[in-house]
Amino acid sequence: MKRILLFLVLTTFICAKLPAADLQVEMEAPSIILARIPVSLSFRLTDSGDQIVPLDTVTGISGLHIFEDENIAPLDSLRFTKGQTRVIKCFFDSSGDYTIQMTINPEPFHLRVITGWLSLLPPLLAIMLALLLRQVLVALFVGIWTGAFVIYDFNIIKGFFYSSVASIACGYEPSPVSGSLKPGSVGDFLDS
Repeated sequence: MKRILLFLVLTTFICAKLPAADLQVEMEAPSIILARIPVSLSFRLTDSGDQIVPLDTVTGISGLHIFEDENIAPLDSLRFTKGQTRVIKCFFDSSGDYTIQMTINPEPFHLRVITGWLSLLPPLLAIMLALLLRQVLVALFVGIWTGAFVIYDFNIIKGFFYSSVASIACGYEPSPVSGSLKPGSVGDFLDS
């Protein structure tokens, strides 16, 4: 009888600790991740109302590597404390699309990783064009377009659209007194 009672108490305690069926995992990550540069990722357990569930649990994970003591090791599990965890020094060896799958979450997380030298391309191109053409605004627009082109999966149309939106949002307006360009007029309007 004592064993049955103990079994019921333990089963109730264990079942109370298990996550609910509507439990989801949210990941917070940088929008652009550079290959071979350690990055931090944060994970939260949330319910259907996007509230953090203060649950202490361990879940399996695949597709993620960490950088420890000069070695790269795969991460097999995550320990959530009060519904949150942070993985410091995540490491992605090469550029491309990465998929992170967790046992709690049915939907995988997708990350885009680019090589480090691509992050240097837009400012170098803008500086070279500014020196060659002596047209700073054109050079800056080409630099912004190149950055947007790299960020948005090398899509020319998306790169042009987002760089145009960025240029318009930080637009220039002629000054009524001198006729020279006055920066920030449109951007100041959008901030208000």
